[in-house]
Amino acid sequence: MKSSETDISGGYFVLVTNVPGFWKKSSNVTFADDFLIFEGEHKASLKKWSEKASEGTKKGRNKALNIKGEYLFEYKPFYNSFKRSGEFKSLVVEINK
Repeated sequence: MKSSETDISGGYFVLVTNVPGFWKKSSNVTFADDFLIFEGEHKASLKKWSEKASEGTKKGRNKALNIKGEYLFEYKPFYNSFKRSGEFKSLVVEINK
């Protein structure tokens, strides 16, 4: 077996956050729009930095990512302390090979 081959057939992406910018789609345009993981449907596509992103921003991570599957991101309530920035949500996405 080559070192790049694996027996893994899938996995999970798990996120717990109290930053609403992860689950709420914004009207603001950023250099990383392709990488945003807001609530909703995400289609298979090539994810890459905006042409306007600086070389420093892309340094060490300038290869585009080819997302092959289609996913529905549904954030669920995780914890709420009812204090400022106290609302946490979780996102669990099954990733198939």
